[in-house]
Amino acid sequence: MSEKDILFLLPPGFEDNDRREFCPECAELWGVLSYFPAIKEALEIRYVGIEHPRAPICEEMGGGALECADPGAGPRQCYGGVG
Repeated sequence: MSEKDILFLLPPGFEDNDRREFCPECAELWGVLSYFPAIKEALEIRYVGIEHPRAPICEEMGGGALECADPGAGPRQCYGGVG
């Protein structure tokens, strides 16, 4: 298990509404991560699906977290870049 902070993103080109879609906010974050590789290396990036609730975020944060995680929740931080 990694001790890095976690960033949850939707994968590029995910399927929704019977077509390929993308998350503009996630695309912006990928731009920042590409521009600053040290930030990318410092994070554990996990892809999550578009469905709600987002199970991987709930599992990481515990039962009460249905969406993006609380940045003050513990020693490791989880951030939801997903919309």
